[in-house]
Amino acid sequence: MSQFSPYQSPQFPNHAYAAPPAPRPGVYIGFAIYCGMLALLYLAVAALGVGLMVMSEQVAESDPELDGPMPVILMGVVMTLVGLVFAAIFAAGPLLPRKRWVWIYGIVVIAIGLTSICTLPFSVFLLIFWLKPEAKAYYGHS
Repeated sequence: MSQFSPYQSPQFPNHAYAAPPAPRPGVYIGFAIYCGMLALLYLAVAALGVGLMVMSEQVAESDPELDGPMPVILMGVVMTLVGLVFAAIFAAGPLLPRKRWVWIYGIVVIAIGLTSICTLPFSVFLLIFWLKPEAKAYYGHS
C-alpha cells in the first residue's frame, strides 16, 4: 500500500483526462488536395530548373543579352533547389501527425498559397475553414 504524503501532488494516470479524439473535419480533404497540387507544381518547377541546366547552351545562344550559359545554369540551380524544398514542405502537410504544431504548420502552408494570384482564391477559402473550431479540435487545439 502506498503511503499518502501531503507534500506530493497526487499522481493520476495519463488517460484519466484525455479527451476523445475529434472527428476528421471536411477541410482536411481540401487541405490534402491543396498540398498535393502545390507539391506537384513545385516538382514541375524543379524539373524546369533541371531542364534549364541541361539546355543552358541553347538558351544562352537564343538570348543575345546573356553573357554565356552561366546565368542560365545559376537560374536552373536556384529553381531546382527552391522547387525541391517547397515540394517537400507541401508533400509533408497531409502526412504529419495530429499534433498542435501541425495545425500551425497548416496555416503557414496555406499562407504560402496566399502569395500567388493563381492559388489565392483556394487559399482564402481553405484558410476560412482551417480556422474553424472543428479543425482546431482535430489537431488538439481548444
